[in-house]
Amino acid sequence: MENKNRISPNPEGYSIEMFLTKPGEEYICGICQQVGRNLTETNCGHIFCSSCITSWLDTNKTCPVNRESLEKSGCHPMFYARRKISTMNVCCPNKCSIQCLVKDLQSHLDKECCSRKIKCGVCDKSVIASELEEHMQSAWADHIQSLSKTVKTLTSTNSLLVKQVKQLENDKADMIKTIEAVKDTITQPLFDSSIITKQNKCHFFGLITQLLFGKNYRLLFRASRDGFTARAFHLKADNVPKTLVVIRSDNYIFGGYSTKKWEKTQGVYSNCNSRSWLFSLNKYQIIRLKPGNTNIIYNRANSGPTFGSGHDLHICNNSHTNKQSYSNLGSCYDLNIANVTYGNENAKTYLAGSYKFLVSDYEVFEVH
Repeated sequence: MENKNRISPNPEGYSIEMFLTKPGEEYICGICQQVGRNLTETNCGHIFCSSCITSWLDTNKTCPVNRESLEKSGCHPMFYARRKISTMNVCCPNKCSIQCLVKDLQSHLDKECCSRKIKCGVCDKSVIASELEEHMQSAWADHIQSLSKTVKTLTSTNSLLVKQVKQLENDKADMIKTIEAVKDTITQPLFDSSIITKQNKCHFFGLITQLLFGKNYRLLFRASRDGFTARAFHLKADNVPKTLVVIRSDNYIFGGYSTKKWEKTQGVYSNCNSRSWLFSLNKYQIIRLKPGNTNIIYNRANSGPTFGSGHDLHICNNSHTNKQSYSNLGSCYDLNIANVTYGNENAKTYLAGSYKFLVSDYEVFEVH
């Protein structure tokens, strides 16, 4: 089956418009005039995509630039140039907000891009990944009807099953009401949260599943239940490899994901990988690590969960009564938005509406 998320429908180069910094002429294919894919150099010194020059030489025996005699044996892979291209930064061709390296682009398009096309497992309809949740909810009645027709066809020769299908049809209205009542638990993973409620659950999972698709969540800590002290946080949440922190301050919901363990130490930064991030549910935004940053989370015995140096997000001890929790984006986690830079008012108020804030509640989940 054809993959609708491939970078290009043709075996040619990468579109120049995708690149954050325009590549030099030494990386441009002489046939398709795009950034070369699997760049190849001829004996006469011209460069092409491997597939472009191979297709050309299937019907021609000359260089397409200078028309000198050329065979396929006269074409050689440019390994250094290929490595350089693979580490260039590009925008997603599907126009989602993600930027990545060329070598990671196809994986992003196949597995992560919220604008990629996927098929509904029930009706086989092609939908945008970010809209699958909405489709599953809006099409429940049609899905039930479709499945009911399938059951009829398969059981048409069995009188007992036919009677059961008729009974199911009579109870169809009740079935739809029951499904509507439990659809949140069917379409989304179990998520024992007092912050993420039925009203905002679809919104929340629509945001985070682009990076945590198919994951399960186990509640480790809830401040309103276990206590707002740093000691209570570390007692419940320490030494778990992958955690999701969800914070509510008044009407603002935000938090972060870390693949590094929380620990009760005396002020130690932990180096993590680029899979760690922050989020704002109000702004419906994922805030990723700035390239090259190492101070990803900060562990301290008398502090709650803290992300980045500066800090990008800090939850203090007794955060429900002590207004020393704060956020200041742009130190390690960056939106890549011109008017949100480290230290300015927008960076300080982006998550919680103010620089320093009281915490209404916060929760920590193990992600597995």
